[in-house]
Amino acid sequence: MNPSSFETSRYGGVRSLVVDLWIVSQNIETNQTIVGWQIKGGGTTPGNWYYTKNIHLDLNGSRVYSGYSDSTIQLFVGTVVSSGQTPIDHNPDGSKTMSVYLEGGIYSYGVYQTGGGNSVINTIPRASTVYNNTSTNSKKDFGDTSATDVLFSISRASTSFTHTLKYQKPDGTWITIATGIGDSYSYTFPTSLVSSYPNTDSPVITITCDTYSGATLIGTKTTTVYLHVPNSYIPTVSLAISDVGDVPGDWGIWVKSKSKLRGIVTSAGSGGSTISSRSTNANGANYTAADFTTGYLQTVGSQNIISTVTDSRGRTVSDIEGINVIDYSPPSISNFKVIRCSSNGTPDNNGTYAKCEVTYNISSCSNKNAKTLNVVQGTVTKTITLSSYSGTITTEVFSGMLTSSSYLFVANIGDQFITIPYQSTLGTSVKPISVFHDGTGVSIGEIATESNKFNVKLPTTFKDTVIMNGVDSRLLAYPVGTVYTNATDPTSPAIKFGGGTWVQLLDRFLVGAGSSYGIGATGGSSSHTHTSANHSHSSAWHTHGLGSGWAQINHNNGKFHFVEITGGYTSNGSGVSTGAVESVWQDQGVGLGGTTDGTTPGNTGSTTPGDVGSTSNLPPWRGAYMWYRSV
Repeated sequence: MNPSSFETSRYGGVRSLVVDLWIVSQNIETNQTIVGWQIKGGGTTPGNWYYTKNIHLDLNGSRVYSGYSDSTIQLFVGTVVSSGQTPIDHNPDGSKTMSVYLEGGIYSYGVYQTGGGNSVINTIPRASTVYNNTSTNSKKDFGDTSATDVLFSISRASTSFTHTLKYQKPDGTWITIATGIGDSYSYTFPTSLVSSYPNTDSPVITITCDTYSGATLIGTKTTTVYLHVPNSYIPTVSLAISDVGDVPGDWGIWVKSKSKLRGIVTSAGSGGSTISSRSTNANGANYTAADFTTGYLQTVGSQNIISTVTDSRGRTVSDIEGINVIDYSPPSISNFKVIRCSSNGTPDNNGTYAKCEVTYNISSCSNKNAKTLNVVQGTVTKTITLSSYSGTITTEVFSGMLTSSSYLFVANIGDQFITIPYQSTLGTSVKPISVFHDGTGVSIGEIATESNKFNVKLPTTFKDTVIMNGVDSRLLAYPVGTVYTNATDPTSPAIKFGGGTWVQLLDRFLVGAGSSYGIGATGGSSSHTHTSANHSHSSAWHTHGLGSGWAQINHNNGKFHFVEITGGYTSNGSGVSTGAVESVWQDQGVGLGGTTDGTTPGNTGSTTPGDVGSTSNLPPWRGAYMWYRSV
């Protein structure tokens, strides 16, 4: 409260009472202010006196002065009636608004002039201010006693004040740090609190500082503490993998296109946190489930299966399992040949025995894969014991192979996962020429086995024209309607192929027939001429500058107009000119010298319709000889 004054209403508009107020002292211990006061005469007529009686002053609702009830006082402006000091108690928090009331009877025994109001007294410091040594850039770990704990510093107005520090957990429970604290206190936030903050690794806690004067609570202030969940509080994850594909469990290896990986992710939060997400990368895909199975593994070589979990505090941890995938391809036979032979296996084109040569390949899968091969002919099966996963083997001989018959052989190559059959045929024995027993079939290079057939089982070269059903065999490749093209040879196909009727195509492109172009339709042209319609040309008014001499002006009536200039001539199109002018008409083609650099407005020429140019319609092309067969 600054020094202040209150005035009563004015008698006659010029005479009043005034009270001045000020702070004498304030006592923090008693929470009290001593207010000084002085009552005096007031108004606007300092040279005139007036009498007054029944003067009263109330402060904070209590009467602190009462005088002149039985007598009067003669007052001038500024005449002191009375003064004094009054103690005023503050609110517990140190604040105070004091009421003021002043009254008196001016020129009257009764009380007719009153005044007053409220005066705000300066707050007495009561609630202590509290600070701490944490910040957004300097957080303290829960349970951290390695350096300094959270240090609370308290600024108190009186050394007699004591304090209680406390905070409220997220579940609403209040935790008291300590009571009866003076001006500082060191505290370690226990790790047991970590679980109260499962969704953040940087909790912010509001600390309440209650200030007491004795047993009386006189005020409360707060401070913010910035904490950090120790880095040791991280989620846990464990990845267990197994092969649930087609590979036998005792192999202990991973095999391309045969192994399927099952992953089981076991994870948990820490210090109250929960798992918010999981991610496992395997076989080129991402899996978010705790239990997952991939497709068949497709990538060969060493690779890491990485499972990562994230908890509700945003902290992550990974577990890695390494695998090595062995390459695999299905068993295959690259060569399967059946050979006629004698009983001891010697090749013999007319032999009645047969043996098989098989070139094979089986993926070894680190020498754990099975390898099987058998050859079947009819009801006879020859099983071969394979000593390696690739190579060429020869089977035992098969007997009873008649020279006049052909036989189907099947080789079955297999491994742990699949068996694949391959076929080969043993033909009849080799004969230069053979006639079927009914006399209707003929074979060359083998024994005839079919009636009404001519079979050739030898590489064949024809030294002359081959006629089939009366037609040169060369024509069979070009039926009626076929187009024949040759880039350099002009010989007609009729000569080349020994017949047929051929029509040469000259200066034509071929286009596929469809909805726009019918079969056999023709059309198009190799160029196109552009023409223009009658039209005229005109020009706007403009200015010519001419020197001395003859100037030539063209007209559309077949004449030139010559103008002789002496001393210079200009025209703006309206007939205004300077200098001497002589005009001469002349047929076109006869000139007198001199030119103009412009014309007056009007027609300057016309055109008649006609050719103005032509263009080619052809795409890039190359000439060739072309015929199509019509008959």
